[in-house]
Amino acid sequence: MASRYLVLIICFIALSCNNSSTVQNTSESSSVDSVKLTDLKDDPYDTISEPEIDMNNEMATYFVVIADTSYNYFNLRSVLIQTARKLKLEIDTMDRFYNSITRKIQLPDDSEDEIYAGEYFPRRYNSESLSIEYANQYLDNLNDSLMAGIMGIYVEQSDAEKRLQQIRKYNPKAFVVKSELFQGCMH
Repeated sequence: MASRYLVLIICFIALSCNNSSTVQNTSESSSVDSVKLTDLKDDPYDTISEPEIDMNNEMATYFVVIADTSYNYFNLRSVLIQTARKLKLEIDTMDRFYNSITRKIQLPDDSEDEIYAGEYFPRRYNSESLSIEYANQYLDNLNDSLMAGIMGIYVEQSDAEKRLQQIRKYNPKAFVVKSELFQGCMH
């Protein structure tokens, strides 16, 4: 009986994923430690381009600006907060936090997203927000626990290079990586 319900749930999820014909850009935001952060998404002159998505495998090419990588979440968090203050940039945690017990980035156990509640969900769309992500989402062949301080995800390499120049004033280790990110349904 339980297996029938499981099959029905899986079918429902598959149908709902196939029925979503557009890729949505998320702009969830939250502040970190009372840092006054500016929301760049409200700029009416913002011209963030949309990626070309290969519909055969639902992947899109992005250019990801990374300030640094570390196994220490709190070191990267410090880099993000300092950079956000200096450049008046937004930090968007997407409601995720670092669980010191499991030593993982995750959504709260009571998250509205029941499938990813208590789990990690990656940033995967163009965004000028700063966040801490698992580096293996953007760079191949890396340890699962290595984290990256993301300083923006861009469709255009020139936009990523502009952000890199801003970031390098404060983080000389910063770099840009070309990455193929999955754009399809993850539910």
